[in-house]
Amino acid sequence: MELRRGIEEALRLVEEGNYRLVLEFPTGYGKSMGGASIYRLVNRLGLPEERVVHVLPLRAIVEDLAKRMYEKLGEIVTYQAGSYIQLPDGTPLEKTPFFDGEYNITTLDSFVHNLFKVPVTEVFRERKHYYIPFERIYTSTVILDEAHLMAGSGDPKVRTAFLASLECLADINSPVIIMTATLTEGLRNSIRRVLPGVRFLRLYKKDEVVGDTIYIHDAGFEDSMGSTKYMVSRIKMNEVVGKTLELVEDRKNRKKVLIVVNNISKIVEIYRQLVSRDVKAGLIHGRLTRRDRSRVMKMLGELDVLIGTSAIEAGVDASFDALITVPDDPAGLVQRVGRVCRRGGDCTGELYLVCDDEYRAIGELCDYALSHNIQWRLPYDTDNAVSYVNLLDKSGTGLGGIEGSPLKHLCSPYIERYILNKFIEIESYSLVREPLVEVYVRGLDEFKNAREGDIILDSYTLGASEAKEVINCVEGIGFINEDGNPVVTDFDTGRFASDPLSAYIAFAGRYKATPVLIIKPECYEGG
Repeated sequence: MELRRGIEEALRLVEEGNYRLVLEFPTGYGKSMGGASIYRLVNRLGLPEERVVHVLPLRAIVEDLAKRMYEKLGEIVTYQAGSYIQLPDGTPLEKTPFFDGEYNITTLDSFVHNLFKVPVTEVFRERKHYYIPFERIYTSTVILDEAHLMAGSGDPKVRTAFLASLECLADINSPVIIMTATLTEGLRNSIRRVLPGVRFLRLYKKDEVVGDTIYIHDAGFEDSMGSTKYMVSRIKMNEVVGKTLELVEDRKNRKKVLIVVNNISKIVEIYRQLVSRDVKAGLIHGRLTRRDRSRVMKMLGELDVLIGTSAIEAGVDASFDALITVPDDPAGLVQRVGRVCRRGGDCTGELYLVCDDEYRAIGELCDYALSHNIQWRLPYDTDNAVSYVNLLDKSGTGLGGIEGSPLKHLCSPYIERYILNKFIEIESYSLVREPLVEVYVRGLDEFKNAREGDIILDSYTLGASEAKEVINCVEGIGFINEDGNPVVTDFDTGRFASDPLSAYIAFAGRYKATPVLIIKPECYEGG
């Protein structure tokens, strides 16, 4: 497939020695898969040692991209995430905790731990072989993809980890390429502070260079996306099911519908109502097992409706005819709209914004989206529409400094073992966000005899503080040992009910492993 002009320009800049780039290209532009072309170029240049580490914010996106990238590059593609990825023929994709592959796809969490001397496979060990993954990163080109979910995260710990990573990569002079469709000016300034010499590539009406920003006119993309239209309407939450039925039951003009609401109980309710009306619907949310999510993803082409939370914004490479959503975040709204008429062309998408009192968006987002003719796919104004960029800059400024962040000190050449171990314990064994527990949904008897891969597939993750929400369903607490075998412990379940974070730290300290909460099968609602 012919490369977009913006990707071609990025490759040209790298070849000329520009190793710090931010690719701000719209949704559907092909940024992520452009990583394959970046790999081929650095491989040809020997830069630094022909290896790429491709970092993503969510585990689910790692699985999706790894499968697509494997189709393009083959066996050089490996991954590191708390997941178990199977290729279409059923064989497992190679997992490389220390980033030993040539094209390594990983999560921000795994990347940050490996960069800052706490290898993901040795978090709980006293001795850590941290120079192995650090050397792999040091000799790699690092791609930070879907960066808006890292830099613009509502979790300050995630934002700090992202910026501290950039500062460390700058210190060790690693090539860095950041990819996103939705970056505010405040976020740009934050990146400038920690990544000196960075250059921004953005689409515009004409080619020009302004300071550190290179504007590129991509006539082909403009012709395609400029002809795409969107009709925007207001809707109430109690009208969502009825509107969906109207869209999918129109025999002459049947629509494929995406519904995004950041409320699991609400989307489960919508899903059940639609399925009871014989609608082919799929459900994706954070409390779905990896196996069930993968099953839904395989069925995308057969579904009339996909319902989910904001994880869909970056993790689903599919095109829909209509979107029904609560516009609770400007960047998130732009990402969701990017799944409607995704391929562009002569397409008219329908957007229904839930703007009643209970689900009203932050600030004036609903009113702005309804009162302006927005060009949702081009990052600049056209003759009769304002760009989605104007919407983005209505929220969020910078990320603030990272002065005082202890993470940046872990980038130094050597850290004494007892200091490193004490630090990771103080951070609750997680440098990026609150520690996660696994929730296994097939019950205690199945867990005792399950293989490691099946335990991973039949589990989902929760933040440790959320463990109390499922505690009444827990039959036991176990872990997977270093040999990949399940172990059931006698750890007091009640400790996770009263003080889950302290319980996590106590469990990890005792068993040197991540806790697996084993719940009764009837407690799992699934999808």
